[in-house]
Order: sequence, then C-alpha cells, then structure tokens
Amino acid sequence: MTETEMEYKVDSVVPQFYYNYPLCQYHEMAVSKVPELRYTEEEYDFARELYKNINKNDLMIPEDSELLPTGFIPFNLEKKGWQNCTDAANMTYFCPTIHCQGLGRVTKSPGHHWNVTAVSGSSLGETAGIYAYKTLAQLGYDALTNPEIVEKCWEAHRTMNIPRYKEWI
Repeated sequence: MTETEMEYKVDSVVPQFYYNYPLCQYHEMAVSKVPELRYTEEEYDFARELYKNINKNDLMIPEDSELLPTGFIPFNLEKKGWQNCTDAANMTYFCPTIHCQGLGRVTKSPGHHWNVTAVSGSSLGETAGIYAYKTLAQLGYDALTNPEIVEKCWEAHRTMNIPRYKEWI
C-alpha cells in the first residue's frame, strides 16, 4: 500500500535446550533414593485457594494427590509438552544439563502466572524447592561415588549435534 520497506536485525534468540539424556535418567534414579515429598495441610489449603482463584468455573477441586504434584515430570525422550523459554538453555551448550519441572505448581496453573509467584514466595514453594535440592544433592553424590556417571554424561554431550555457541547469536 505505501511501498514502505523495513530492515531489521534479530539481536537475541531463545536457544534450543539440549537435554542430556543419561543425566536425566541418573536424576530419576537419584529421585527414587530421596524420601518422598510431603506437603502440610496448610500448604494444601493454600493450593486449594489458588486453584479456586484460577479455575473459577471448576467447582470440583482435585484430591490432594492431583492438586499438587509430588514428583518431577517424568523423563521423556520425545520431549512432548516441554517448552523452553529460559536462560538455562544457554548452559546446555557448554555442559551436561537437566531441566527439572513439576514440583510446587498447582494443577491447571498456566505458566508465567501470578499464582506461580505466590507459590514460590510461600512455604509451599520452599517445600518443593528443598525437595528438588535434595534430589540434586543425591545426584551429585551418585556422580562423585560413581565416575561412570560423569563419563557417560560427558560422552552424550560430546556426541550431540550442538552448534557452536556463537553461531546462533
């Protein structure tokens, strides 16, 4: 219509997240060695309130076991349903990395929603975070006591077709 032309340059991108499958599998094994996550009744009450605020048309609040996950989203080779919009993806270009998701998020909560912030700033988020740290500490212990874990994870990282970091900037 106006024959206007425009030039532009992309100065930033959201990089691909390169999952280290052996590390993800070893993390799952580490999770099984840590006592299960337990929330208090007060934390479940808070989660129910958040659920009601988010899902105003849904009068059926799920049972506690469905309302708050007590485990990580299972490892999945096909990466179905995984979204990546995080700076953590940058690190995957340099070393074996995992991405733990699932804990401390009320069922049917949209990502990047105010209730995720509310959970993070409460004892509910602290409980989930401490549990996650315990699983990572167990993974670290396993890697220190079994050098084969480190070797397999680095080998997997080296064999992935990861572009040089500066090529996609």
